Amino acid sequence: MLLRSPEICLPTFTAFYTHYKQSLCDEELKRLLPPILSGTKSTNGIVRSGVIDLWLAITPLIISESGLKFSVDNILAPVLTGKTNGVDHRQALFKLIQHIPTGPQSREIIKGLIAQLEKETNESVLTCISEALPKHMVNVLKS
Repeated sequence: MLLRSPEICLPTFTAFYTHYKQSLCDEELKRLLPPILSGTKSTNGIVRSGVIDLWLAITPLIISESGLKFSVDNILAPVLTGKTNGVDHRQALFKLIQHIPTGPQSREIIKGLIAQLEKETNESVLTCISEALPKHMVNVLKS
């Protein structure tokens, strides 16, 4: 459904999950994350911002550690393996990372972000990385 006409259906999905009161189980997350990640690859800026807004609505509903770990692994995978479609794709992925809540996955996020910080040359992507790092670093330092 998300892949047919994402610029039209993303706002509807976002509105739905903004008002959704139950937590997402791992199976639901595993069905939602691939289309979201696919949307980050889009050359259409409306689609990229739409999937980021959808992710922002969904992240408070992910309460299981396994769901958060699954999300972190899948969002960081294209970046860490060098299989991104360019600056816009990397920037969208790092914006998704910004909205992941702190927790046990913070260490993995920091490792992935710092590894990319060394390699990245684009300033807008570096800004996204630097905005994602602080809350996870504070969480790790407190624990």
